[in-house]
Amino acid sequence: MTTPGVDAARERLTELGYEVLVFHTSGSGGRTLESLAEQGLFAGILDLTLSERQVRLHNPSITVIRTTAAECAELGRGVAAKLRAATGPTAVCLPRRGLCTLGGPGAPYHDPHADDALFTALRDGLRGSATELLEFDTHINDPAFGRAASEELHRMITAHRATAGEGRAA
Repeated sequence: MTTPGVDAARERLTELGYEVLVFHTSGSGGRTLESLAEQGLFAGILDLTLSERQVRLHNPSITVIRTTAAECAELGRGVAAKLRAATGPTAVCLPRRGLCTLGGPGAPYHDPHADDALFTALRDGLRGSATELLEFDTHINDPAFGRAASEELHRMITAHRATAGEGRAA
């Protein structure tokens, strides 16, 4: 339930000249994304949606689940481990005011303790790594967050292309 944030990011990346593909977390979208990424078919990947726990019926086809604090900590450690192993430029953008439509203040999945467990595990797991950690005082669905995450991806792609181009010219 991050559609507004994803839409803002998609719009900004399109404005920057990228052809954007959106993969949904429901169904086999994640496996398809990983398969295409392993083939080197993307200039970059912007993933704004981590799965939740605590069951909630989103629609007749999708049930949303909110993670507990312990599960968030485990998820943060797992994400950090994957990012530490990345061979290209990587960054994590943390929206400190909520991670999904249901996770903002006053919403049913608002759980600052669980979110903080995720963020702390990410911070700890990425300490000393090449992965940049950027924190934003926004909700994930705030258009400003989607644009900022898109700008960060664009910056990394542009810097990587410039470095790769210089390497070939030398």
